[in-house]
Amino acid sequence: MSPGVGSARTLGLAVLGAAIVAYSGWLLQFVLPTGLDLLHARPDEASAAGQPYAPVLRGIEVAAGACFVLSAPLLSRLSPAYLLARLSVAASCLFGLLLVTHALVPLDCAESASEVCRQRIEAGQVSGGHRTHRVIDVLLDAIFLSGTATLVLWWPPRWRAFAAAGFAAGLATQVGTLLTTMAGTGALSGLFERLEMATMSAVMTAGLFYLARSVRSPT
Repeated sequence: MSPGVGSARTLGLAVLGAAIVAYSGWLLQFVLPTGLDLLHARPDEASAAGQPYAPVLRGIEVAAGACFVLSAPLLSRLSPAYLLARLSVAASCLFGLLLVTHALVPLDCAESASEVCRQRIEAGQVSGGHRTHRVIDVLLDAIFLSGTATLVLWWPPRWRAFAAAGFAAGLATQVGTLLTTMAGTGALSGLFERLEMATMSAVMTAGLFYLARSVRSPT
């Protein structure tokens, strides 16, 4: 391994590891007194305007997104030099950009904890930032599924099985969230979204270990 590749490997893995740790910052909601019901409140409601720990949680999300973006050019030197691997790196970079935007345009209010908030949403009396935030939610889900699908197509068999399981779990949790939303109650939305985020973290961690074991050569 050349010194340049070795340095890129070390730095790339470190930055990606930092991104995964920061992305897992939503776990802090289990110990912070947010006042939200974790089964029903979506994770990003804790970052909504007026929530007590919103600045901290938004800052962590920005840090996660920035690390994903910064890791992309380094990871491109570590992944196999063909299209699908490059698409996986591009998906990680785009995911990071969306995370930063997601944090910078927070929800106006936490709908699971406020009847007034729910009435505002139903009446369409929320800001453009609130609507943009929800659009980004959908885009993040889509990027995760598409990025994981590329891993299924190019990872070696042992790793591919894990990526396929991650894709199936991610899709199942997204369907669960959609069904609770369509039911009009939003009950258990928090559970489904947290399971999805745990799945995302697991797939990202698998990617980190894959790159740690293999530099530019499939295993």
